[in-house]
Amino acid sequence: MESNGRAVAVFRGSSRVWLIGLLVLLGAVVYVGKAWTPSSYSIVLNMLGQGPVAPALGTPRGVRTDEFFVQTPYFQMAVRSGLGAKETVSPYGESLKNFMAFPTKDWSVIFKPALWGFLFLPPANAYSFYFCLLSLSCLAGWFFFLRELQVPPAIAIAGAIALLFSHFFQVWWTTNAPAFAFAPWVGVAFLAPRREWLRGLALFFTLGVWGFSLLYPPFIYAIGAAMAFSILALRRDAVRARSLATAGVAAIACVLMIYFYMHEIIDVMRHTVYPGQRSLYGGTTPWVQVLSTIAPYLNIINFDPTLLAPQARNECEVGALSSYLLILLVCFAVPSSIREFRISHRSAITVVGVGLAVMCAWMILPIPASVGHLLLLDKVPPNRLVVGFGLLLHLFLFYMAGHLRFAVTARRVFIFIIVTVGLMIVRKWHLPNGTLRHSWFDLVAPILIIVAYLLMRWHSIRSLAPAAALVGVAALTNMLTFGTFNPLQSAKPFFRDYTTGTIGQLREQQAKDGLIVLPRWYGAALNGLGIRAINDTLISPQRGFFAEKFPDMDAERANDVFNRYGHVIPEFVEAPYSSGDQIHVPVQSFLKGNGLTLVDTVAVPEASGNVSSYSVLRTKAGAYQVEIAGWSNLGEPSVSASVRYNAPAWKALGLIREPRPDVADAYSDPGLALSGFRAYWSASSAVFPSGLQLMVLDGGRQLKAIPGLLGLSVLDQVPTMAPPVRDTGFVDVDTFDRTERVLRIQGWLPFEPRGGQELRIRLPGGVMTNASLVRSERPDVSARFGDGWRYAGFELTVTIEGNTTLDPTAICLLAYDPSLGVLQLNQHGRTSCPPSL
Repeated sequence: MESNGRAVAVFRGSSRVWLIGLLVLLGAVVYVGKAWTPSSYSIVLNMLGQGPVAPALGTPRGVRTDEFFVQTPYFQMAVRSGLGAKETVSPYGESLKNFMAFPTKDWSVIFKPALWGFLFLPPANAYSFYFCLLSLSCLAGWFFFLRELQVPPAIAIAGAIALLFSHFFQVWWTTNAPAFAFAPWVGVAFLAPRREWLRGLALFFTLGVWGFSLLYPPFIYAIGAAMAFSILALRRDAVRARSLATAGVAAIACVLMIYFYMHEIIDVMRHTVYPGQRSLYGGTTPWVQVLSTIAPYLNIINFDPTLLAPQARNECEVGALSSYLLILLVCFAVPSSIREFRISHRSAITVVGVGLAVMCAWMILPIPASVGHLLLLDKVPPNRLVVGFGLLLHLFLFYMAGHLRFAVTARRVFIFIIVTVGLMIVRKWHLPNGTLRHSWFDLVAPILIIVAYLLMRWHSIRSLAPAAALVGVAALTNMLTFGTFNPLQSAKPFFRDYTTGTIGQLREQQAKDGLIVLPRWYGAALNGLGIRAINDTLISPQRGFFAEKFPDMDAERANDVFNRYGHVIPEFVEAPYSSGDQIHVPVQSFLKGNGLTLVDTVAVPEASGNVSSYSVLRTKAGAYQVEIAGWSNLGEPSVSASVRYNAPAWKALGLIREPRPDVADAYSDPGLALSGFRAYWSASSAVFPSGLQLMVLDGGRQLKAIPGLLGLSVLDQVPTMAPPVRDTGFVDVDTFDRTERVLRIQGWLPFEPRGGQELRIRLPGGVMTNASLVRSERPDVSARFGDGWRYAGFELTVTIEGNTTLDPTAICLLAYDPSLGVLQLNQHGRTSCPPSL
């Protein structure tokens, strides 16, 4: 009877495991069948007016540009390129044998299990399979690794959930998920096998999967160090000379294999300015970010770090691998059991303490790069090491939870609530009124601990139940808060071939011009949609391509600008330059002189569209280039549409059609999806041509004027002018940034907007390198003078060469209207042009 009882218990336990496995499998089938992903790519489609596209659940995150501007577009290009070794969409022809794993039909796919779906599923479902497998691998991997660290099953399950839904994992999940999901299997491969040959094979395969999936050294270093310290502390029995030799041989073989496959890209990236040649120093991580490892919401109001960590660039950079687990253990553990654990695990505590201390030192202390290089830490940004620090701490806490005794009493529950709510109040009490009402993340753990306490009071308690319940509270808190970061978004719209709307019209424009160039940051999104564009994200440098475009560029300067991972962003600038992971190139260099037609001045009674900005750029040769941006009904891209202009002194450089989904929506006309334009000319002076007029043949082939043009002239001397008109025309704001050498002026003009108007400026010192003028809405002015004055406002930005010290009040700023002549503006209660000029 006793043996039968044990058999029944085993059967029941196995049944539960099978039931859980069946439910997980069913959930995975539904997830992949629906083509769900955690992607925020809907932002791209909506930005291009190809929507509305909305997640089934959650909110797309604008901060995840690495995903929707890089990763997803490269998956799209891989599919469009037939899963070949190189993408064939962009003008750069980048290799898909890269640090990010993209689907390719070669032998490396053996080590890319997350990409196997692309071999037999439709692309959308394959992309869903990719994320589904990563999530399951992360949960299962950390569960089995914790079990190998001798953590009890219930705690290991809760621990794996806590890690998957931790702050750091979730905010970095979509692009870096492989680094988090496949790492624990390396630890399992080292600890689980009992035979060395099996250990070697398992390590070779798991290391290969981890390396091929995302070869990003900072995460590999941080997570690998955390696992190594945890094994040395908690499974020292497994650290034997033979097992270490086996691991070394497997690692060397794996490194050689990966290098054989990716040696070209590895050699290139090692010598890049960014990120290959960077050598970092320690101490750039705020201590409060490290502390958030044990107090998860110290730096955020929900996900927003703006008020509490303004030094953080975005929601991701403030992330830590965090939970309330340490506070839970301290509040509910019986003190004597903590003392007993400390005595029985002194060596383990020492090893973990050393690991945490080294990581913490690199994060918060100003350690020179030369010192960090001794441990290769100079290649690991300090704020990336927070994942290793948090992981090592939590792995030890999960183990510790299984060895402590707990007393879950009302008094201890009250203490935990006081601590967590107290942290919120102490950290956030000074914030603006009403802010705390939005900080609901801080209240989840107190509510869950009350629920857990009541459940434990009402049900019988096994010896490990309190420990599992406390770890479960930490895990569920993470799931309900940080688990809301990524949306549930179908990938089916990602892989459609769009033939209408903005994307369809851009493809038509590409068929006409051979190449698309848009003056804006699009990452690799355009190429991912099948549009051959200069705008791209170069995962590896393309120095040869740009050497052909800029042959006169100094070799050292060209290396600094183009020898890097970077987003290619065309702009109205004279020469290429770089900033971090951005490569800015002159949009004018990719124009062919098409789309602009010189005509005589004609009377055009009807209007179409509007001009939004006028910019002028001085070249090193002393000449000038002009950009005029706006929108008009230019017709379909397949038609030889052009903007007409009447300035013989200007030489046409070319016209760019750009997306304006806002215009198409406002007029309910999909044909206006590509109604935006940017026109470029070269000129011998920065003087606005008298009587300049822009015209266009609209979709109905009728000539119409493009209104709203406000020109800009940079003066050598002050012309004869009329006295200022009383109470009409003011400079409201004028500032000069001496570091950036940028002058900014805002105000309004002394006349209703009409054709032929301009703003004239003379600088008392320094030379203008570029200037931009935008006509703006001024409802306050129109309320005083009438509806015709609604767009009398202006915003002027001028960049000045050299280390010039400029007094904004000393400039000469004039307004010109063909009917009224030259008028001065009121500036701080006086004439805008000082008498001395």
